[in-house]
Amino acid sequence: ARGRVKRGEATNGGVALAGVILGVFAVVVGLVFIAVWISLLREVGAQNYFDCLQQAGQDRAKVQECADKFRQSVEDRFSVTEKPTG
Repeated sequence: ARGRVKRGEATNGGVALAGVILGVFAVVVGLVFIAVWISLLREVGAQNYFDCLQQAGQDRAKVQECADKFRQSVEDRFSVTEKPTG
C-alpha cells in the first residue's frame, strides 16, 4: 500500500502507515509476551517437569506424579492453591 501511495496510485498514505506501525507494534508485543511466558515457565520449574515426563515415559502413575509436583511448584511459587472440582 505504501508503494502505491508513493507512485500516486492511492491516497490512503495515513492508513497504510498506521497499518505498518500497528503491525510492528503487534510483533513487538508478541515477542515480549513470549519472553514473559518463557521466563515464568523457567521460574516455576517447567524444565524439571519436562524432564520428569520424559523419564516417566508411558507410565501413567509417574506422569501423574510429575504433574502433581509441577502443580505444587506453581502453587508454592505464586502462593495459590487449586480448588477441587466436583
